[in-house]
Amino acid sequence: MRSRLLFAGVFALLCLPLLLLRPDSTAQQGLALRQAMVNAFEKGPPGPIILKVENPDFQFSQEHADAVASSLGAFNNGLLTPDLQTIRAVVPGRESGPTRVLYIHISESDSRLIISNENDEPLAEVTYGVKSSLLPPLLAILLAFMLRNTWLSLLVGALAGAILLVPESEAFTNAFGILFWDILFQDILFDPFHAYILGFTLLLSGTVALLTRMGAIEGMVQAMMRWARSSQSVQSMAYFLGFGIFFDDYANTMVVGNACGPLFDRMNVSRAKLAYIVDSTAAPIAGVAVLSTWVAFQISTFAPQLPTIGMSEAQGYSIFLETIPYRFYCLLALAMVGLTIFLRRDFGPMLRSESRARLGMDKRLEATGGEWGHIERAPWTLPRWENGLIPILTLVMVTGYAIYTLGAANIPVEKAIELRVDGNFPWLSEVLSQSDITKAIFLGSAAAWGMAAFLSLT
Repeated sequence: MRSRLLFAGVFALLCLPLLLLRPDSTAQQGLALRQAMVNAFEKGPPGPIILKVENPDFQFSQEHADAVASSLGAFNNGLLTPDLQTIRAVVPGRESGPTRVLYIHISESDSRLIISNENDEPLAEVTYGVKSSLLPPLLAILLAFMLRNTWLSLLVGALAGAILLVPESEAFTNAFGILFWDILFQDILFDPFHAYILGFTLLLSGTVALLTRMGAIEGMVQAMMRWARSSQSVQSMAYFLGFGIFFDDYANTMVVGNACGPLFDRMNVSRAKLAYIVDSTAAPIAGVAVLSTWVAFQISTFAPQLPTIGMSEAQGYSIFLETIPYRFYCLLALAMVGLTIFLRRDFGPMLRSESRARLGMDKRLEATGGEWGHIERAPWTLPRWENGLIPILTLVMVTGYAIYTLGAANIPVEKAIELRVDGNFPWLSEVLSQSDITKAIFLGSAAAWGMAAFLSLT
């Protein structure tokens, strides 16, 4: 308990500057202005934009001009007028469209930024950050240090944030309604993105439970034991499996972690080492693979901004390829895992975990109790490795097919023909960026669960 209090005290001291120092209001307004422009013009403005201030005492800065250019993909030349009262934005390809005059109102008392048109009709409103918004995450981290209970700490932090959202004229008990109804149900569970993530997590977990119960996991372990004759070979197997499932880090973590967990237990390799290998291969390999969901997301974020520096949006994929040698974290993380396995060198807490595991003193899942997955093979089943391999292949194949078809369906015919002329890589990159990845993984997980259920009945 003394060490926990010490860590909590040090953390609190480190956080004091965040709460005491005055924030950069210009940077905050720039971020808010960028979001407001995106909200006001989801598909971009029809023509040039002239942005003015309602308050004559307020002056724009280059930070505001950069925010407008970034949000609209506008030319970043001559945006800010000499009197600092007007920002002019011209979007590439829409120079001849109708000019829109907008007005910005910044209320520093309640940290609001409002964009309205010439008729004083609000187009977008954004509330930018205040210092009190730092309290919920800092409180959650502080409680995690002291209580070592992640669930309770996160719940208290979320509740603290909900209390801050309650208007002054209302009772603070309304925070429960904000947290559980507005945020948990409407913003999370009713949102397709979050619903698909929750769905594929439950389906993959259910698939693993089915495979364990029907003896498929044990069969795969027995089959892999032919090659995994030492702790080093077991770790190498997990390492190269991580390379194999390169297209998505979520699927990589779920498949490799659950497939190799029992094998690591059998060879007395610590769970800490398994977690390290999986974590340091799943995201890094997805970050340097020429085709992956994470790479597609990155390209989709910076490619629309390329016209602001005189480049074509279609050059996004080629720029990504040029950045691969400079993705030092991904490359060094993958190399470090390989070196620790090849050289058989561990140090620090990992060395202690490995020593306990070799001596049979690893407490494994003590935090949740029980053995791996809490499920054992049913006594009337046979350990058959093919019953595990087929659902995993189903997951990979259906997910890949769904990613391709969902992405291809969202690309206009004219653009598809243009991309096909440039080759397969630009086409596949655009397919990945336009695809609904979470839906694809959900469909793959559902197919894997259905296949596992079918095999369990045969």
